[in-house]
Amino acid sequence: MPAPLSTCTLATFAFVLAIARPVAAEEMRDVLVVSERLHKGSPISCADVHLERRTARRLSILSLGPACDIAPESVAVRELGRGDILRTSDIGAPFAVLAGAPLRIDVKAGTVTISTLATALADARVGDELDVRLQNPIRTFKARVVAPGTARLMAGEL
Repeated sequence: MPAPLSTCTLATFAFVLAIARPVAAEEMRDVLVVSERLHKGSPISCADVHLERRTARRLSILSLGPACDIAPESVAVRELGRGDILRTSDIGAPFAVLAGAPLRIDVKAGTVTISTLATALADARVGDELDVRLQNPIRTFKARVVAPGTARLMAGEL
């Protein structure tokens, strides 16, 4: 004869409730995913991404949706690996200067302009301010990017 209901333990009752509870379905969303590895500064277009269905709880609000609206001339602003979800902050206008790259620094005093080579310490676009390092003497200055590969020393930096 089966045991009366009163002899069921609380743990058994909790177990029965746990397996009887319906499981909520995961919300899925179509997002753009990088097809192949892209290096920082590489051109990126709709041909470099594809749609994948991913669980919504793991997606950033900045994830790009199913419509590929990557502007022409866009580049990857960080390293992107194969399978990475593409976010709005991952693409942008090309940098005029990349961190670690050599660039020409112009110093203008009246009608005289002196140029020297320096190393960019950050990525920057035209109009951005960045730190640059001279090699002889080794010093760091602030400069403003005026063209790709060229910056002008900021006033009061000498």
